[in-house]
Amino acid sequence: MVVHDMIPELFPQYFSKDDFQIIKKKKLCQLASHIRVPSENTKKDLINILNVDPEKITVTPWGVTQMMFSNIKRFDFPYLLYIGARWNYKNFGAFLNQFAILSKTYQDIHLICTGSAFDDSEKALIGQLKLSEKVHHFAPNNEEFGDLYKNAMAFVYPSEYEGFGLPILEAFSCGCPVMLNNTSCFPEVAGDAAIYFEMKDGKSNFYEKFEYLYQMSQEDRTDLINKGYDRLKLYSWETTAKKMEEIYNRIG
Repeated sequence: MVVHDMIPELFPQYFSKDDFQIIKKKKLCQLASHIRVPSENTKKDLINILNVDPEKITVTPWGVTQMMFSNIKRFDFPYLLYIGARWNYKNFGAFLNQFAILSKTYQDIHLICTGSAFDDSEKALIGQLKLSEKVHHFAPNNEEFGDLYKNAMAFVYPSEYEGFGLPILEAFSCGCPVMLNNTSCFPEVAGDAAIYFEMKDGKSNFYEKFEYLYQMSQEDRTDLINKGYDRLKLYSWETTAKKMEEIYNRIG
């Protein structure tokens, strides 16, 4: 059995009490011979929330598939990159507010967002913050994803919680600096290869951490990117497959 994360249990305000994930996960975790999780953080949450025996859980981190590039620069302006979904615990609204503060000083910097198109509430917030000319939605194909990472000032992950955070590895593989909310599994996955900020309960030091990134020398920026490449060596699908084989042999 695989448990990716404990989001429904940790953020019940966003899920119904009879959510199938919560009900079935609780039952299946008791019945499973063994459970795979992608991070030590998810393992800890699984133990604390569902009282699962630690000996029954193995951490098997994900790997990253080689990113594709078309070597075309899509945008003529400097930008921060936000990848994926933007709902509730993803903290997108809080991040937009921080970007609005940043944008008043660094007026040439834009924000590129992938995932679904902006909904009405997001459009309203973007307009309210006077960011309509600075925040853009872009739906990339496989090759354009690599280009987006490669040419970004940084990939920003403001989420309150993730089970692993695969985009971190994608950014590392493209030589893209990474800025992460200092929470959940992010420090475990990225180690010293990221710039960490705090973003919780309406308070954040994101502006301060962005200034640190912005004022980095080329030497320091290259060093941060190289740390990302080094960190990437810890994660491969081959390693994941070997750990899975060990699990199946153990319970087979």
